[in-house]
Amino acid sequence: MTLSSAPRALDGRIIDWLSQLQSTTAGHEPEVSSRDALESSDVPPFSTSRPQKRRASSSPILEDPVSPPLTASDARDSETHDGKKMQRTPSPKKRRIDVGGTDPDMTPRACESTSSSQPAVVFLASASSREESISGASSQRSGTGTSSPRKRMAALAVDPDGMVRKVLRREAEGMPKELADLYEALNDCNMGVGVVTRLYEDAITTEARRNPTLRPLPPFVFADPAQREAVGVTPTIEAVLDVLSWANHSEEVRAQEAAWNGDVHSMLLKLAVHGGYRRQAQLVDVANCTTAGIIKEYLVPSLLPKKVDFCIVLDPRSSPDEKDKAMADRIDQRRRTCPLTSINHTDLDSLISRPIVVSIETKRDGGSLEQAQPQAGTWQSAHWNVLARLVAGDGPDGTRELSSGSDGPDPLDALPFLPAIIIQGHEWSLAATTRVGTKKVLWYDCPFGHTRDVLGIYKIVYGVQKLVTYSKDVFWPWYKDAILKSAAGEDG
Repeated sequence: MTLSSAPRALDGRIIDWLSQLQSTTAGHEPEVSSRDALESSDVPPFSTSRPQKRRASSSPILEDPVSPPLTASDARDSETHDGKKMQRTPSPKKRRIDVGGTDPDMTPRACESTSSSQPAVVFLASASSREESISGASSQRSGTGTSSPRKRMAALAVDPDGMVRKVLRREAEGMPKELADLYEALNDCNMGVGVVTRLYEDAITTEARRNPTLRPLPPFVFADPAQREAVGVTPTIEAVLDVLSWANHSEEVRAQEAAWNGDVHSMLLKLAVHGGYRRQAQLVDVANCTTAGIIKEYLVPSLLPKKVDFCIVLDPRSSPDEKDKAMADRIDQRRRTCPLTSINHTDLDSLISRPIVVSIETKRDGGSLEQAQPQAGTWQSAHWNVLARLVAGDGPDGTRELSSGSDGPDPLDALPFLPAIIIQGHEWSLAATTRVGTKKVLWYDCPFGHTRDVLGIYKIVYGVQKLVTYSKDVFWPWYKDAILKSAAGEDG
């Protein structure tokens, strides 16, 4: 046998073998043999020689040759007559399932399919993708028409008890004086004016010489010790560097919201509120409330319930002031007729007896501020609703029982605003809600610090402490006068 005739002899053996397989396979039509099918096609004969480069030709070439029909022997590796393995050409029937609109970062997983011949392929979204899509999916199922943050804010704007948005700006129309004063103070804070006690100037300067990543702080950052400590305790440079290291790590590993909360935000809030990581016996405290839902009696009907991540609260039972401690019993008295015996608009155990002042909504670095605003807005709308009920009296239908205040001005009008903080990764900004009749206004966009460097962290501490001051000096006196004194029916 010559070398030129060897390939055709091999081709003949292969075609004979394919014909035998086809004749013994049930369900295949015998009218056309495999040899005839091959000879009638434009497929070039099998070759054992090395593949050559494609040359231009006028004869048609089939770009995707069709494989023989599947048989039971396809489950095993086919062998040629000389004992060598022969690779099979994949059947065009085994096409990849096209899943439109999938994220290339999603992880493919096999699952059961309605078809018996093809396994289905699903893509598992990351945790952050599920977080951002769950509210939209829930809204579509519930038919509320609030499947996006913009639609949720639009629903709030037209609801009689809803909310509209306004940007915090100097001399903005309708801004209460107390909120305007806080806005100016946090603008100075955001520039770094007076946010660190001068007692730490030498320690920070020494650390800056030793640590190349720390820039020296300008002189205007340091304030008179008495003036600075009147706002709150300034954390040490060592404590600030601890926060900075965790913030940088969270950004580097693209940490999720829960990791940012536990590793960065919680640590920083403790430094600002308690002056360190050890809890102090004091009136103002900070609480994690990521699982706190809104009690349905206080929810705006057109919206889905939303949650926030932290709250700054009043804890009179922990206050060193005996007058504050006495108010804890009055809070318990008011709780007896409240839905789910909670003094707040949520029944989370750690919050049912500690009035909420500041609400804090967080998003991971790169998270959506458009989602944070309606979450804070929905939460604080419910907060205003519970305060309105407490001011109105203890009646189960929410009517005012105390005639002394029923004909006078509404005590709720004396509360200037409810503050909030919106955090997006490194960035911290002030938000607030005010009340005009039953309508609320969400004020937003007042940055006051970040966790990208030492000075940014000192700014955050100072800014949060200004809200702690508002909680003690403005909200708490109003709360005692409008709600707790009324509960006891006393004048003093």
